[in-house]
Amino acid sequence: MEPKYQVTYTYDEELFKKFNYAIYKKFNKPAVTFGIICGACVLAAIVFGILTRSFFWPVIYLVLGIAFPLLMKLRIDSVIKRTWSSNTAMQNMENNVFFYDDHLEQKNKTGEVSYDYSDIFKIVDDDFGIYIMIARNMGICIRKDACSEELTEFIKSIKK
Repeated sequence: MEPKYQVTYTYDEELFKKFNYAIYKKFNKPAVTFGIICGACVLAAIVFGILTRSFFWPVIYLVLGIAFPLLMKLRIDSVIKRTWSSNTAMQNMENNVFFYDDHLEQKNKTGEVSYDYSDIFKIVDDDFGIYIMIARNMGICIRKDACSEELTEFIKSIKK
């Protein structure tokens, strides 16, 4: 059987990092809440400073509101880097994904896997890639610059 679409791309560190951030933002609701709380701390620092004309507590809130998100980003970057470095098999690996009427197949140097479209948990899309999620923490990453517009629309239509 001939595939309807086919895409070939290299799975590199940039794609891995973008995939992890996209999934983190999509499925990690506590992180969004945390961001809102940090924003509230910055706003509280400004209001508190204006109302009390004191610098101690506003500076504390401002430092907390800015430092915590930066520390979270550094931690996430560290985990992503460590995970990428520890798995040399996937580094700069060429991937081929074939799309059929009812399933897709991914082939690379480590093997071949096939998924029915009904097995797909979610499709996550951002400016850099399309991520076909088989589970909350497992997916097929495809670079958008390797896809035609027609293929991009087809992938998005798989899980509606």
